[in-house]
Amino acid sequence: MKKDKGPELYSKKSKIIIAVCVAAVIAVTALCIILIANGNKTPDKTPDTSSRTEDTSLSTDTEDVSPYKPVDTGVVTDGVDTSKAPTTESSQDSDTAAVRPDDTALPVDTGKETEPADTKEAPSANTGTDLGDGITLVSIEPYSGAFVEDGSDEPVDNIISIVIKNSGDKAVQMIDITVGTDNGDAHFTATTLLPNTSVVVLEKNRMAYPGADKFGAAKIAQIGRFLEEPSFYTDKFDVRGADGTISVRNLMQEDVTGKVVVFYKTVKDGKYFGGITYQATLKGGVPAGTTVLVNANHFRINDSRLMFVRYE
Repeated sequence: MKKDKGPELYSKKSKIIIAVCVAAVIAVTALCIILIANGNKTPDKTPDTSSRTEDTSLSTDTEDVSPYKPVDTGVVTDGVDTSKAPTTESSQDSDTAAVRPDDTALPVDTGKETEPADTKEAPSANTGTDLGDGITLVSIEPYSGAFVEDGSDEPVDNIISIVIKNSGDKAVQMIDITVGTDNGDAHFTATTLLPNTSVVVLEKNRMAYPGADKFGAAKIAQIGRFLEEPSFYTDKFDVRGADGTISVRNLMQEDVTGKVVVFYKTVKDGKYFGGITYQATLKGGVPAGTTVLVNANHFRINDSRLMFVRYE
């Protein structure tokens, strides 16, 4: 009689099936774990800024936005160049004043006073009269407007004015001219008249204009010229002007501790206007490599011209 192998066979098959099922469950479980892990992982779209800081600090350097060039120190002819260059940098307290014959800027050769023996008849219209020393009295005219000669700018009406021209080859620092009238002598003082330039000068005592036929002889009472030609010392300073201010930059490697004075005049219709020469003074000097602003109340880019610099 044969032995029954059925239960044994079933037992082996059951073990195989169970093993396969277990393996399948393990595989599925592992796959699920992988899929779940990948599904929960999302890319970080936020950039790491921990090592990057934006620099928002401003440069301490000041950009020169001026469309102009530094002043020209050459000779100016009639039709005066009035273009000046503004700048913006550090400021310093300052004062303003006016140049007058008793407050000269550079040494004057006072031994060169001139009183011509032959006085000249003054013209009553736009005709020139040679007064000597390269000075021409161009015209005598009535004037109404601001009285600039003492810096007051007070209004005046119908006073005497003259136009004189320096036809010589050297700058005039100061000149006094008298013109006879039926009411006595009229007096005119002008400062800083460069070669081949003209200036309108108002009668210093505000004398009324008497009429075109009321003038007599004209003469130079005194004249003084610069012992040294006026200069901007362009190897040492960069001088520029803007409305109401003048800037001075020290181009040297050493401080300027003494006063620095900038001289300027008003310009109208191609002539200097007023015998007066204004000055802007930096009392505290200018440190090396820096720019200092100084108040210049009468300076206007379109109506002024820088004349020269003096420093201590």
